[in-house]
Amino acid sequence: MKNNFMERGASALEALIGLVLAAPLMLMVGTGVHSALVHYLRIRVEHQNQYALIKTEGLLEKLMQGLDSHAFTLPLRIHKAGNIVMTNGEPNRVLSSKKNPPDLRSDAITGIALEITASYGVVRFEQQPWWYVFYACPRFDRRLHPEEFKSFVGISPDGPIELRGTYLAHPGNAECLDFELAPVESMSVVAGDLLGAEHIKDIIPVSRHHTFYVDQQQQLRLLSHRGAENVENQPLLRGVQSLKLSMEGVFGGSVSALSAEVKFVDGRNESFTLVHKLGQSSYYNFLMNRP
Repeated sequence: MKNNFMERGASALEALIGLVLAAPLMLMVGTGVHSALVHYLRIRVEHQNQYALIKTEGLLEKLMQGLDSHAFTLPLRIHKAGNIVMTNGEPNRVLSSKKNPPDLRSDAITGIALEITASYGVVRFEQQPWWYVFYACPRFDRRLHPEEFKSFVGISPDGPIELRGTYLAHPGNAECLDFELAPVESMSVVAGDLLGAEHIKDIIPVSRHHTFYVDQQQQLRLLSHRGAENVENQPLLRGVQSLKLSMEGVFGGSVSALSAEVKFVDGRNESFTLVHKLGQSSYYNFLMNRP
């Protein structure tokens, strides 16, 4: 009995000595695992930030390309502190939405792109009670397919007007169309007179009309417009806490530069600047230089 007790005591002592000797090694291993985990998490956050930066820059570049889809003065509109409004100053409905409202710590930005090669020149105009009928023929080789577009910009000597409606083939002339359109308030087009549609000389389809904003869940979102109506609102990207945006005219103001500062959810910032390639000019140039 005594021998068994002594043997158990010796075994316990050996185990204790083993633990004491192994403790530094275990500490080194534990420290190494912790360091590796911290390093992995740091790399993962940096990878997420880099992806968010590249994605955000690509989306804003898409808006800048909209400026190059035409030569008109339809600049990008920056909404400071998430105050997304139409060109008449009225708030966009997303501001009062309980679902995915903008984060007021972040700027938002709106841009429009036109399908300039699908322009139609107005031949005849007819006024209806609350809309207009334009008999128009193509200026270029591009032809519109049925239901291809629902938003348009009408160009007149007074400037642009955003229009909504439909179009049908003109009886007896397969080349030309009858557009039934109504003037609408816009997120991009500053309309001087919505009742001056009789002066419209050209009708151009709107190919894209978007606002990018950051919601209160730190998601970058795409808001699509058709006049004052929001027709789409979808999340694009997580990990962006806020955007700080500014526009500056270069080369005498005919070309715009967009500067952006992206703040990530970990508090770090990255900045970049984008410049569009095509200078802006007067509406008269488009109206007078007809093919």
